Amino acid sequence: MSVDRLNRAAATAAWASAALRGSTGVEHAQDVLHSFFPFLLFHPHDDPTPLTLPFAVARWRRLHVAGWQYVPVAPGDLNGLPGPASFSASALDVGVGLVALGTAEVPAPDLGLVPSDPDDQGAWFEVRTDRPARRDETTASDAERAMLEALNHTVSLVEEHDLAHWGAGLRDMRASWTHSIPAPPGTSSRSERLIQRSGRVLEIVTAAQADEGGSRTLTEMQTRRGALGELERAARRAHAVAWNTGLSTAHERR
Repeated sequence: MSVDRLNRAAATAAWASAALRGSTGVEHAQDVLHSFFPFLLFHPHDDPTPLTLPFAVARWRRLHVAGWQYVPVAPGDLNGLPGPASFSASALDVGVGLVALGTAEVPAPDLGLVPSDPDDQGAWFEVRTDRPARRDETTASDAERAMLEALNHTVSLVEEHDLAHWGAGLRDMRASWTHSIPAPPGTSSRSERLIQRSGRVLEIVTAAQADEGGSRTLTEMQTRRGALGELERAARRAHAVAWNTGLSTAHERR
């Protein structure tokens, strides 16, 4: 899944959560999301009628949903997703799932959301989960530190083994780096920076994984792949923590 698609999925969770906790108006959240989703609909698991964001927010409030936690996933990395296996498989197919969270006093229902497909995230489908979601308590500073440690390790490793051959597309990537999707009110400046930094690292890793770089032997290939995989996991975790920063406010309410 591309970083742009991850950002759009994360923004859906973040702005819907902001509307649920009242830090932004539902209509404003809908306007922001409509800027990159011309048609945004949520399909309840127990009703065939899809809902626009205002009606979906009203439904979630009745169900005691305080927010949606954004969980990007990849093969071998489903951390943060509850079961059942069908939900995990659906999320893995599109690279992301959202899980409902409650407050400290009122637990959320066992619900998840998955987009219809990775290329058209305007339609989200509710699914039943088999247990309550676990809130990620990782701070933005801790997630950023882990990502930077993984980045430093990867750079040192590929330079040590002469594996740092990058394609022309990677060299040109920096010129096109932009972050056009705004984060909702309540997002700290540190988290906003981490959204951009982790997204850029994910783009770099994706470009670097397109070939074997300067690797000449199977051992070098495996070493390079392993280092890039660890960096990708750390960046994906940082991206999730940064976008989910407003959820701690919802947890502390009431």
